[in-house]
Amino acid sequence: MGWNDHINMDLTDAVQDLVDEGYIENPSKEYGVAQHVIHHGEDSLTPKQRVVWEKGVVPALKKRGEELKVLDRTRNAPD
Repeated sequence: MGWNDHINMDLTDAVQDLVDEGYIENPSKEYGVAQHVIHHGEDSLTPKQRVVWEKGVVPALKKRGEELKVLDRTRNAPD
């Protein structure tokens, strides 16, 4: 097991996408909590961090995920 085996690379990419697309800012509470989850897991959140995660990060991840699905469908639609 390497030093970074605990890091969630999919979430790392998704959070960077949220920053790139303007859903969350770096720095912000949401970004900090997302980084914490990436490195330590969701179970390690404090109650205050969990509120930020559930009200700020998770909805942004879901909304961006839906946008990406629509983009993928339109790219793969027949002409």
